[in-house]
Amino acid sequence: MLRTAIVGFVGVLVGAAVVGVGTSQGEGPAKLVKAERFELVDPEGRARVILGLAPNGSGGVILMDKDGKGRAGLVLTEAGRPILDLFDENESAAAELTLGDDGSPSLKLRDKDERLRAVFAVMTDGTPWLGLTGEDEKMRLGLVLGEDDNPSLFLRDNEANSRLVVGITEDGNPEIALGDDAAEPRAVLEVAPDGRPGLLLIDEDGNDRAELGLERDGKPFIEMLNQRGKVIWEAPK
Repeated sequence: MLRTAIVGFVGVLVGAAVVGVGTSQGEGPAKLVKAERFELVDPEGRARVILGLAPNGSGGVILMDKDGKGRAGLVLTEAGRPILDLFDENESAAAELTLGDDGSPSLKLRDKDERLRAVFAVMTDGTPWLGLTGEDEKMRLGLVLGEDDNPSLFLRDNEANSRLVVGITEDGNPEIALGDDAAEPRAVLEVAPDGRPGLLLIDEDGNDRAELGLERDGKPFIEMLNQRGKVIWEAPK
């Protein structure tokens, strides 16, 4: 995992000794300084900033607190992707800002036990989304902006199946969908473009089986359908 890599990098920099320092020769300020590790220390001699090499050979920077604990780290992966990690007082990874293999940015937030609890990301097509996870790190709530910036909110069960979806359709109308344990929609409540509300019930095969709504004149109606979508009962008749 990325956070494991950067945590290891913190250990390497904090525990390693200074090696191989060289400077250009001659009088005056050196124009070139070469080393595998640099440390900036406070007046008490405690390292507060460490610049060095990660195990994969890429450069990295660690910011230390007064107790010598790494609290922030910036490093590159072998693929060249940057990772910025923030650590709590126990040096547990609490926040991670990085780029995915496809270049999409993401921010991950973790609890004190380093369990993933929240993710904010922007996908390659520019779509932003926010996800909240349970203690088992399974996604339980998702918020996304789809086409034409229409928002959708997803509530998921213990198996991460979407059971409730609230959103705005492409026509700009509100819609609520209830899903079964396979995340298939079974009931849909919506408001049509002309403002008329409607409720649709769907069987396990995805067929519309019942519809409750209002006519254009405001009168209510209900229809029962067979599996082929044919009306088999309706009211009023």
